[in-house]
Amino acid sequence: MNNKLIELAKRRGLFWPSFEIYGGMSGFIDFGPIGIKIIDKIEKLWRSHFEKRHDFIFEISTPIVMPEIILKASGHVEHFTDVVLTCSKCGRKYRVDHIIEVEGVEGWSMEEIERYLKEKGMKCPECNGEFEKPYKFNLLMKTNIGPYAGDIGYLRPEAAQGIFINFRRLYELNGKKLPFGVFQIGKVQRNEISPRKGLYRMREFTIIDLEFFYDKENPSCPYIKEIENEKLRILRAENKNNVLELSIRELIRNEIVLTEWLAYFMYLSKEFIRSVGIDYNKQYFLEKAPEERAHYSSQTFDHMVITSDNTPIEVAGFAFRTDYDLRNHSEKSGNQLVAEKVEGGKVIEKFYPYVVEPSFGIERIFLVAIDAAFKEIKNRTILALPKVISPFDAAIATIAAKDELMKVAKEIYKSLKEKSLDVILDTSEYIGKVYARADEIGIPYVITVDYQSLEDKKVTIRDRDTWKQIRVNISELDIIKALIKNEIEFEKAGEIFKN
Repeated sequence: MNNKLIELAKRRGLFWPSFEIYGGMSGFIDFGPIGIKIIDKIEKLWRSHFEKRHDFIFEISTPIVMPEIILKASGHVEHFTDVVLTCSKCGRKYRVDHIIEVEGVEGWSMEEIERYLKEKGMKCPECNGEFEKPYKFNLLMKTNIGPYAGDIGYLRPEAAQGIFINFRRLYELNGKKLPFGVFQIGKVQRNEISPRKGLYRMREFTIIDLEFFYDKENPSCPYIKEIENEKLRILRAENKNNVLELSIRELIRNEIVLTEWLAYFMYLSKEFIRSVGIDYNKQYFLEKAPEERAHYSSQTFDHMVITSDNTPIEVAGFAFRTDYDLRNHSEKSGNQLVAEKVEGGKVIEKFYPYVVEPSFGIERIFLVAIDAAFKEIKNRTILALPKVISPFDAAIATIAAKDELMKVAKEIYKSLKEKSLDVILDTSEYIGKVYARADEIGIPYVITVDYQSLEDKKVTIRDRDTWKQIRVNISELDIIKALIKNEIEFEKAGEIFKN
């Protein structure tokens, strides 16, 4: 990430390393007041794309700590691993793909990895020491539940399992109807071997897991017809050098995407990521090869974003989980997590629904959004965030720290808050510093009360991206709502002001 952006993030309260006064620890990040505001807006925007427009998707909340039996049944205890390479000289540990930069190395056997290291003469990049035998390291964070050592638990590595084990109850709450979707937003923990790049690979982060259940014998998505001509940029597993741009119709007809619902959610993701400020041409979906997919997935696409330094970052994943999870939990728990087909009031068949899973990393979306928004113009820094995820709709300032001006500013602040605008009162500095601070944290408009305001009952509104100003009646300041929604052009919202 841009070092200037990192410095800005620390200085303006977006984020900083956790446990700083004790030297810090990689893989953990604290978010400040401004960072939390932006993240909250991103989550609300996600809801508007995935939850609010559908009447069959709803939210639940389940514990972060899970008994071992659940993650054994899901396959995570056995399969949720990375391969570790340890230097015999300095003891430093590496994830295998950080040393062997070969596509699909994660799927190699330990013998293949060891043989490759010897053939290529690969050694520790830190001290040039020899590597010990590679081994698999489980990424689950282990704990005990209560005082008994035998009651093993794990901090959840994903939010999905809390949904799967509640399927029967959720199915009944939905009137025993398919399809429907359930999501969770919350913290997950993964004991990464070598967390890196700040927000990119963390040991604790916020995830949105959406599990969508449908009947495999009735797999059609009714929304496909509306979007079949929309295009997605795809990087196939067998040809990772050439991004293809294909319509939704082509993706489904050619079985590049195996289920209509997966294609539908990939389209929604494209639109969502575009709404946080990422150009369509900076996005693509990377198909994972069989050896790269998670143990539960029959098909996976990672939603990738190209950042300002040309680094691809995964912001979401789309997995076709079939009936893997429901079937395994049914077998291990003895409870049938099934749907029913009913005719004439009688159950004629019980079956495991199929599942597609869109999964989003909130911190990574936050990262690519602020990276795309970061600009430097005339020795000034601007975080040109889309208005919908800016931390505040507007800041209210005064031209000078005078009581009569402060009184008007406070009245404006109160009035706009009552009109459900998210505003901040910033009268602590002279106006130039207020403008600079507002630009750096992404506030799109600054409303300034000056001496003339006391006479003509008007204020200036300054635009973050153009630095242009207009003069508006105080009684008409709800024009900010129209500006935030892009319903009116800035220059047409008031009188052009030239100082």
